[in-house]
Amino acid sequence: MSTYLQETTHAGAEDPEIGEIADRLFQLVLRFRPPRPLHPAGEGDDATREQHRQRHGQMRLLIALAREGPLTGQDLARALDVSPPTASVLAKKAYEEGWVERQRDAGDSRIVWLELTPAGRERVRTLRTERVRKLERMIAARTDLDRAEIRQAIDVLTRLFSPAPDAEGDAHEPMATTAGGDRR
Repeated sequence: MSTYLQETTHAGAEDPEIGEIADRLFQLVLRFRPPRPLHPAGEGDDATREQHRQRHGQMRLLIALAREGPLTGQDLARALDVSPPTASVLAKKAYEEGWVERQRDAGDSRIVWLELTPAGRERVRTLRTERVRKLERMIAARTDLDRAEIRQAIDVLTRLFSPAPDAEGDAHEPMATTAGGDRR
């Protein structure tokens, strides 16, 4: 995972413990599922919901590229769990925003690699900061007991989603989940 997804951003939290919990929760969520929309799908008019879906798709694309590095359109579609045409539309919009650059493969000119630009990496940093700050506000509103339970839950979930060593000590990835929550 890229360093700008791992940077701590809880400098804005009044309580460092809350910031640390929010950072850990953010990292955990990114390990097994890209972020979901911040508001319920039924909120707002059709145009507002469509704009939100587009922004959400762009955010998922940027985070996937930050996490995985350069990807082809096919790889991006798999990473986002969308169809290749949908991934292509998202990539085109990210390119138009200046967040993604396209490079033809040196060995096969039919293949196009997508990679974050410096502006795209900065956008990921901004998105990450916004998400962590939202988590900080949510956690700050909880009691000390709730925060202790959240911390314990994060510890358990981190172990659950961490690669488990087999009898020979080799790590194996945990089962992934699909967009519908089904295990692969």
